[in-house]
Amino acid sequence: MRINAANCIDALASKEERDSIAAGSDIYWLTPGWFLNWRFIFKDYDRGKANETFRGHDKAVMLDALGVFEHAATEEPEKILEFSDFMGIPFEPYPVTLERVKGLLEEAAGRLRQR
Repeated sequence: MRINAANCIDALASKEERDSIAAGSDIYWLTPGWFLNWRFIFKDYDRGKANETFRGHDKAVMLDALGVFEHAATEEPEKILEFSDFMGIPFEPYPVTLERVKGLLEEAAGRLRQR
C-alpha cells in the first residue's frame, strides 16, 4: 500500500503548501536526509553538473521537521556553507511538522483495512 504522495517532499508538504512557501520563487526542495547525505547523493557531480542542476533555482529550501538545520547551524555551520557553496544557491530551512505524513499514513492504513 502506497501513501498518497508523489515523493518525500510531497509527503512533508502538499503542492499548495510548497507554492505558498515558495511565494513565486523557484525552489530546489530538500529533506534533512538530502542535506545529511549530499556528498554521497551527488558524489558523481562535478562543478558543471552541479551548476546545471541547481543554478536555475532561486534557492534551496529544506523542509525540516527534525531541527536538523538548526542543529547544524549551531554545531557545524561550515556544513551548511559548504552545501550552499556546492549548489551555488542560498540554502535555508522551512520548519514543518510531521502531521501531513501522519495523515497520509492513517489514510493508507484506512484503505488497507477496507480491503
